[in-house]
Amino acid sequence: MEIDPRKNGIHSLAEALQELAEALQDFKKFHENPDDVFALKDSILRSHHALDTLFKHVLYQINPVLLIKDETNVKKVIEGYNKFFRGETTTPLYELWTVTLEGTIKRLQDLGLLRGLEEREREYFLGSVKELTQYRNKLQHIGL
Repeated sequence: MEIDPRKNGIHSLAEALQELAEALQDFKKFHENPDDVFALKDSILRSHHALDTLFKHVLYQINPVLLIKDETNVKKVIEGYNKFFRGETTTPLYELWTVTLEGTIKRLQDLGLLRGLEEREREYFLGSVKELTQYRNKLQHIGL
């Protein structure tokens, strides 16, 4: 079975939108029953994953290389593309580390693609993403 990058991107985008909808449902469940900490957990994890997927999809559409960490050297990128064109991987970035959600947003900002937000709104958004990531990391690796 083969999934090309375009189909993979479309699928991920659709899944991210579905995850956001489910995250909102989970958050509503938590508000209705504050003792349901797993609804809050699911809301946080799904929200983070959905935002990560959506923003990375935008970068991928510009150029897949924009997703990899700065420390990655050109040789590894070329090796990834060679494996992709030989059919050994489904994406040229398969074995490379990608940027974090915050890194993705910073790259979009540096490219001038996060327009329409005033400075105060952008800082609030970035602070919220950082806080969401901290909660996500705690839940994913430790628990609350």
